[in-house]
Amino acid sequence: MTCPPILYRRRLRMKTYVDEKQLRMVGKVWEIRATLRSWSKKELTLQEYLARRTRSGRR
Repeated sequence: MTCPPILYRRRLRMKTYVDEKQLRMVGKVWEIRATLRSWSKKELTLQEYLARRTRSGRR
């Protein structure tokens, strides 16, 4: 009888750079995919996200 695999939570170390008209993600593929999946669950377009981030002064 084999034991089920242990799932470890991975820590994201990617970087996200936001400007008025662009979003740049730097990291490993699985990190970027995980981030995009979590963002896709929100009802917010990329254009709205960029407008909110740049308006609030967060970078």
